[in-house]
Amino acid sequence: MIAMELTEDAHVVRYASPRQVHADGSLDNSVFRLRPQDAGLSINWLEAFGDMARAQQLEQVRRLSRLNMRPNGRLAELNVGRTKRQLRERLPSLSFRHQPLAADDQYAADPSHSEIAGLPPGDSLQAALIGEMIAEVVLNLHPVVSGSCLSLPHPLPSFPRKRESQTVLRQTRPLPAGHFWIPA
Repeated sequence: MIAMELTEDAHVVRYASPRQVHADGSLDNSVFRLRPQDAGLSINWLEAFGDMARAQQLEQVRRLSRLNMRPNGRLAELNVGRTKRQLRERLPSLSFRHQPLAADDQYAADPSHSEIAGLPPGDSLQAALIGEMIAEVVLNLHPVVSGSCLSLPHPLPSFPRKRESQTVLRQTRPLPAGHFWIPA
């Protein structure tokens, strides 16, 4: 199947895992970097679902996704034209291609699946820079869990849980001479 180029007014989303979303709402550049085995970066074209409201388009992406999305992950929304303009000087051959996925034994067909082609290898310094540049033009970060959640321009801050080794124990009174405290 020949891949169709997405128009500049198109909008796409890319899944960002919880590890890739910083506490301040910014995204790690790894969200937009290729893995070694990939030729293109998987995205979902929202307008593939027609004239639905944005919330309904996002719900379709969630429903048809073949990824194991974590509930506190995010869907980073990009405008194709704005992203291309941001990268025009560094990556003139960048393209957004519609490549729908056919149904198989495990999954329903995904008419929104697309790819960003022309990105540098993911382990290069150029890829890190390009990832940062793409992260700068993200329009919205949408929650992965749908329902009563609203689309926010940035996620609510999440605070890392203390690991057992980071827990600070307080001693309320001094130990008698010759006694030692041994953690349980």
